Amino acid sequence: MNQPASSELKFQYAHQLAMEIRRREDKISQLQGREYFWLILTLLPVCATVLFSSLWQNGLAALGFFILAGLGYLKFAKYQKRVKHESINSWILKHHLEGKLEAGLCTHAREAFCDCYAEYHLYLYQVYGLSL
Repeated sequence: MNQPASSELKFQYAHQLAMEIRRREDKISQLQGREYFWLILTLLPVCATVLFSSLWQNGLAALGFFILAGLGYLKFAKYQKRVKHESINSWILKHHLEGKLEAGLCTHAREAFCDCYAEYHLYLYQVYGLSL
């Protein structure tokens, strides 16, 4: 039975890591869009209450706007927490990938003029859009 070479396995593993990082970064950008949406929806009732000071005369309307702002802030905080969590996970995966690359990407035995590491960084940037 033919087993793939060790370097081929390393590249397959690096490819899987790069795809996972790319997937997580896409998820982060999607979550950030939702986070900004809820931030705007949180600020709108507050701004409306402050700008239209006549609402202060009707305490019930002002209270309703602040309740809406509070609910919006809770959703915003939820998405903010998820964005931070995914960002940390992506950062960890990037450093894991970087460590895998440093720990045996090429077989040149760390020659003085080996460009394998730099070439692979360029490859990751060109193919996956990842900057390590």
